Amino acid sequence: MSDSLRILRVITRLNVGGPSRHVVQLMQGLESNRFEQTLVAGELSEGEAELPDARALKPRYCRELARRVSPQKDRRAYLELRGIIAELKPHIVHTHQAKAGLLARLAAKHEAGPKLVHTYHGHTFQGYWNPIFGRLVRGLERRLGMMSDALIAQSESQREELRQHLGARVADRIRIIKPGVNFDLFEGTRVGTRSSETISIGFVGRLATVKNVPDFLATLKQLQDHHSLSFKAKIIGDGAASLRERLEEQARALGVAEKIEWKGNCKDMAKTYRELDVVVMTSRNEGTPLAAIEALYCGCRFLSYDVGGIRDTVGDLSGVTLVPPRDFKQLAEALVKVVAKGGPCVDLELENLQRELSQRFGSARLTAEIAELYEDITRASPTRS
Repeated sequence: MSDSLRILRVITRLNVGGPSRHVVQLMQGLESNRFEQTLVAGELSEGEAELPDARALKPRYCRELARRVSPQKDRRAYLELRGIIAELKPHIVHTHQAKAGLLARLAAKHEAGPKLVHTYHGHTFQGYWNPIFGRLVRGLERRLGMMSDALIAQSESQREELRQHLGARVADRIRIIKPGVNFDLFEGTRVGTRSSETISIGFVGRLATVKNVPDFLATLKQLQDHHSLSFKAKIIGDGAASLRERLEEQARALGVAEKIEWKGNCKDMAKTYRELDVVVMTSRNEGTPLAAIEALYCGCRFLSYDVGGIRDTVGDLSGVTLVPPRDFKQLAEALVKVVAKGGPCVDLELENLQRELSQRFGSARLTAEIAELYEDITRASPTRS
């Protein structure tokens, strides 16, 4: 493999979520005769589950690399990453998620001079930090952007956000490469014809503050108290036990607890989508949510607040309804209207929708565009400062 490009891929954690699944596709999909890949991952946060197929990638674990800010642990992780880079001498260091992007790019700067690529998996400058820490993050990201050879945005709105916060000096380094979905996992899966008047509503995502589960619960409260709609709800995803306990208590306080089934992390998402009529997303911010793409592919309707990259990702597709952020009353009204229009997508509509989704978000397209990027930046003269 002497002619192959050595890729060191670093991710903060291999939890159940879009960034980890994105990394799995790259590790499995890039041609091994062209790219020799090594994956480094940090530790999971409290309440998170590891992606089921993560171990098959044989990652090297950097236990000091963690999402939470800790000066001592962060320094140890930085030094360990420097050692790994010195050992492997990669041609490219490609980072995913904020902490990995910070520490691994700084570590690479002091070692063998690999090309640096970072993928932004969400609109990370909004909804995640308090104002003071947010200014610090933006300052660090501007410096890291100047060090990098390529910055990957996953939607047009995300690219505009990066241009705004990182500045004009790095604008030409930003590329849009949309995420990929392994649609083979969902072949033959479609929502069945509704056999009862009870609508199955799903929330799919981590139990985390940015996912704004309280507004999903408030939407259920609106449906129960103000609309003649028979429904049941499933919350698919998990998080810290303390947060889940608070959410369950809130559901009881709102009087909707009996309507909800807390499913936790589900391995068979194809089966999960088959049991849903509608997927609802109430996030404060989102990048390019894979749950929306998967749900639509399986024939579910999708309703969401119009935040982050959701409009860029699926806003123009059949079966999608977007409402203003934090307006759970309008979200409930929109859901009732969607249900009134009928059940899941009819066969021809679903076939056309699946074809469009496959063209936009297929795994083969993702790996081809990443491979082209890698070869472009290794042929190019150095651009980092």
